[in-house]
Amino acid sequence: MSGPDNLKLSLNGVTLRRAPLETQIRAAAAAGFRGFGLWMDVVDEHLAQGGTLAAARDLLTHLDLPVTEACFLPDWQNLRGADMAAYLRRAELLMNRAASLGSPLVVASAPEETVDWDVAPGNLRRLAELAAGMGLRVAYEFLPWGEVRDVARARKMLELADHSAAGLLVDSFHFYLGGSKEEDLLAFPKERLFLVHLDDVPALDADLISLCRKYRVYPGEGTLPLRRFGAVLHEIRYDGFITVELLSEAYWQQDPFAVARRAYEAAVDVLRPGPWTRDGG
Repeated sequence: MSGPDNLKLSLNGVTLRRAPLETQIRAAAAAGFRGFGLWMDVVDEHLAQGGTLAAARDLLTHLDLPVTEACFLPDWQNLRGADMAAYLRRAELLMNRAASLGSPLVVASAPEETVDWDVAPGNLRRLAELAAGMGLRVAYEFLPWGEVRDVARARKMLELADHSAAGLLVDSFHFYLGGSKEEDLLAFPKERLFLVHLDDVPALDADLISLCRKYRVYPGEGTLPLRRFGAVLHEIRYDGFITVELLSEAYWQQDPFAVARRAYEAAVDVLRPGPWTRDGG
């Protein structure tokens, strides 16, 4: 991220979860986003209702809106033998659809409270091998309620997996609520930081999973130090996409075009203003 005028902002479709896929795409483009993140459950619904991947891809192309990621692959870290083989078959279907829509990345999340370190790195490597065969990469996403809850633990997993098609996804919610240290992100290899998610959390008495899946708020309207987060990204010269991803039951009830527009404005507001230093707030 070389400066405030070079923001590459994307919108993940889950922010508009109740809207059809094509409406999500149109709303993201109308709001000014330069990319679009796929929530693959919505893609499945689009296909079940008679839509096609070709039609969605044509719309993305027409609106000059590249896909930035496909979400997501959970619950794979501790699988062994036949269970992992079956999971890879399901992952292949998701990856094929993601590739058909032009996604460069598939997100693989880490929700497990306890991780089997004897098998998890190998499983991540197998996902990366599968993805690489389709021209994709895997963005590994740590979660604050899992054992792999911060940048340091995620880096350990990636180093053990040891595959160039596996890299890191950093979500601002997960970063701060999981206890990540800014110094760990500053020291992380830039070329292995594949994607950033931007969101905020309200001052609400709720458990982590509920906050994550139901109550996220627009950037700058919650409690996270997002200007500092942006300053860290600037300091490491991150120049990839930043995807706004807001799982919010309240927003899902609202007009998707209005939500997308407010999400864009909020992201620009917290990321564009200077000073570009962590001491600036």
